[in-house]
Amino acid sequence: MAPVLGSAQPAYPACPLNRGNLNQIGNIRANKVQLEQVLLNLCVNARDAMTNGGRLTIALEDIQFDAGFCETHPWARPGHYVSMAVTDTGSGMDEPTLARIFDPFFSTKPKDKGTGLGLSVVYGIIQQHDGLIDVLSEPGVGSTFRICLPVAVRTENAATAPPANVSRRGNETILLVEDESAVRHLATKILERDGYRVLAAADGVEAVDLFKRHAKDVALLMLDAVMPNMGGRETYERISALRPGIPVLFCSGYSADVLEPGFALGPGVQLLQKPYSPEEVCRRIHDLLHGSGDSGGAKT
Repeated sequence: MAPVLGSAQPAYPACPLNRGNLNQIGNIRANKVQLEQVLLNLCVNARDAMTNGGRLTIALEDIQFDAGFCETHPWARPGHYVSMAVTDTGSGMDEPTLARIFDPFFSTKPKDKGTGLGLSVVYGIIQQHDGLIDVLSEPGVGSTFRICLPVAVRTENAATAPPANVSRRGNETILLVEDESAVRHLATKILERDGYRVLAAADGVEAVDLFKRHAKDVALLMLDAVMPNMGGRETYERISALRPGIPVLFCSGYSADVLEPGFALGPGVQLLQKPYSPEEVCRRIHDLLHGSGDSGGAKT
């Protein structure tokens, strides 16, 4: 599990941006697209916190946690990390808010401005990378989110190892519906990189309109399960009334047993949990489009 660092005082000094010296930063083993998703989510939140303008800073630094440091900071693990800190001069957060910011669907934004899955997705990605995330914030001062990822030890065989799980590229058109702008941007990038054409919508109402205008082209729906105004299931029902049997991949931060009964069950319908890897989402889409995903049900 990725520990959340204490928020009362900085655990270590703020680090400057190493302009011109980035080659001195250690290497990490990470999924590039998922880290882009982390950075985009944090930057979008920082932008939204600076309603009257401000400064956004992204800083990189090598961090070494030794045994002495870990004795006084129980959340830490000894080792060598690359730290990326995203700092804004926005409204900041109080202690009750800090205690809940990584909870799925918790959000300080208005209901029509997002579902609150952004930071829970960030937290999940950092967990997958065996990392740490530190949140320092004070009302009226601003916030710093610091990501610490373990430095990778490069082996001689690493450079020559064959790539794993090479996906089969597609060329179909996918209607992507995602209300979180950062997640929508990254999902679009993932799909286009794999050869698909993407029609992106921010909510169900926009998605139904897009489908009506491009119905003959859309081969598959990729729907956020929980959205304001019109959820993923209602969006699917409206579109499938226009074209019964269209394949759909629902995406959700919740597991299947938390969703309403009967959700994501049936031929050509699957559920993918967030955060997802580029390889997994492309494999699922390929399976749905080419006959391997007809068993239905929720898969993780």
